[in-house]
Amino acid sequence: MMVEELCLRSDGTYVAHAKTRAGTLTSRGRYEVHSDTLRLIDNNGGLEENEIVLRGGILVMHEKGSDSQLTSQYHRQRSICW
Repeated sequence: MMVEELCLRSDGTYVAHAKTRAGTLTSRGRYEVHSDTLRLIDNNGGLEENEIVLRGGILVMHEKGSDSQLTSQYHRQRSICW
């Protein structure tokens, strides 16, 4: 099982943690929101584009251009990021 945490800061930066059995993986960078698209640009220049929608306070994301039906749902846990 993998648990993900995504923190979108008001200054346009993000940090993401993926907790796996092998340990915690961390990604940092900046983000941009355009209409229904969330772009995550990591500090190494990698780009991930996601279709997003808010449903009752839950952020639902689906990777753009992906054939996968996999979606991620993020619930707000706190008002301040680490």
